[in-house]
Amino acid sequence: MARRGWGNNNNSNNFRYVTSERRSLNKRRRGNQPTGTPQHKANDKNFIGTKISMNKSPPILLSDEEVEFFLYNGYLVIKPDLPSSFHSYIYYQTEKILDDGNPGNNILPMLPALNQVLTEPKVEGALISLLGKNYEIHPHRHCHNSTPGFREQKWHKDSFWGYIRPIRYNSLRYIMAMYYPQKVTEKNGPTGAKPGTQYYSINPKYYKGNLRNMFSQDDIHHDKLLCVDPGDVVLIHYDIIHRGSANSTDETRFMFKFQFVRMEEPTAPTWNCKNIAWNSKPGNTHEKMLEPVCHYIWDWLCGTAHKTTTNVDKSILEGYVNNLKSKDEMNRFFAAYSLGLCGQNQFLVDHLNTEADEEIKINITLGLCASTKPEELVELLLPLLKNSSIRYHVIYILTELGPASINVLPLLTKFVTSGDIMTRLYATEAVGIIGSCIRDETLPPIVVNSLKTALKDKDDQVRFTAALSFARLGKKVASAVPFLVEALNDYNRYIQAYALIALKRIGTPEAMNIVLEYLSCSRWCPLTNPNSTF
Repeated sequence: MARRGWGNNNNSNNFRYVTSERRSLNKRRRGNQPTGTPQHKANDKNFIGTKISMNKSPPILLSDEEVEFFLYNGYLVIKPDLPSSFHSYIYYQTEKILDDGNPGNNILPMLPALNQVLTEPKVEGALISLLGKNYEIHPHRHCHNSTPGFREQKWHKDSFWGYIRPIRYNSLRYIMAMYYPQKVTEKNGPTGAKPGTQYYSINPKYYKGNLRNMFSQDDIHHDKLLCVDPGDVVLIHYDIIHRGSANSTDETRFMFKFQFVRMEEPTAPTWNCKNIAWNSKPGNTHEKMLEPVCHYIWDWLCGTAHKTTTNVDKSILEGYVNNLKSKDEMNRFFAAYSLGLCGQNQFLVDHLNTEADEEIKINITLGLCASTKPEELVELLLPLLKNSSIRYHVIYILTELGPASINVLPLLTKFVTSGDIMTRLYATEAVGIIGSCIRDETLPPIVVNSLKTALKDKDDQVRFTAALSFARLGKKVASAVPFLVEALNDYNRYIQAYALIALKRIGTPEAMNIVLEYLSCSRWCPLTNPNSTF
């Protein structure tokens, strides 16, 4: 069950008034402002609102080189064109807000000027480039404050908002944006990242198995401290291994974390693409090991995945086979994706069906997603749905094959409502993703009905995945409006939020009236505070 607190409707008015003694304590804990930070007043008219404009500047899309850099490294620094006074204003207002405790998911309505960062042309253009034109902001967002004396974290991958998923998405479905209103140095708690680790399955903080936990320790040659200028935004792949570093200064470092979700499967590049063909020339050894997965994701983003088989000599193919059970995930991962690109469906499927180690099964699963013979693979996978130990692995692969799996969509719906939690979870997401590939405006009733049932599932994660699948299907599921309205009253904050997004994307007059009524009631006034209540 998700933790109740900030972000739930029943708690949204529990604004905590604190004593002057607590404010003083928070000030001492917080430390000093960065040198030279102006003190902007709370009613600064230049920055106080969301700054909605009818004459919005067009987004500035990424280049081929920037997309390729992101695929290899899992991060990209964006420099928005906003004045330094804006970032100082954000810093000052954040200090005041955090005096009353961290508002968690409510930071954006409490400080709506942050929306000017999210809609700035360079930031918006980068998100469109990586997630498609109709991406959505995820309901989870947070202000991370690294106070003086903050100790460095362990290297880790983030959970899914308190939930665990054994197989993560290598393809670009979730991206995180980190906005820093002040200069970040090596001393004041920069975010640390391990470039290129977004594709590997082992979470170094929690892994207890017998394989090599290769990213749990520092690597001075490859680890990256994200030291940035005031106002910079760093986009990261949601699954990159990272940590908060120590803060040895007397200043607090703020970082605003926002997450974004892909809503539509790619059919063509959404960046400023000059050459659709993948012609990368990886530099270092790590990049060479990542080249197969980066090649696949580039093709997937271009809408050309699963079409061209890579031909290699028999000796090279044997090398891939030998590395598939390596203790080193980098070798296993390279082998699995290389075999997928070589169209070795039968070999990989056989190993998936017999492999005992879960991490190796996940590597094989991910490699099969890159198969260049998708129709053949679908036929090979269907019998494996009878094997409960790998059923959700099979459903995951079918999901990533997208259009090739449309004909099996009715079969997958039975797993939405039966089986263990992971089976129901991955099947529920599969229905939304594969269903979005159907170009008709109507879906088989069995598809919609399965998601309606999933909205009532006893497991929170299955329910909010059902709401997300409804959002991905949009206009195709207009008949689900009454069920989504009911989901607006769910006790889980993310189910409420996804249901609202689904209603917005359905977009009928009935659905939009519900959205407006809901938002009108729940609107947060950023000008109201204990010193100015009306």
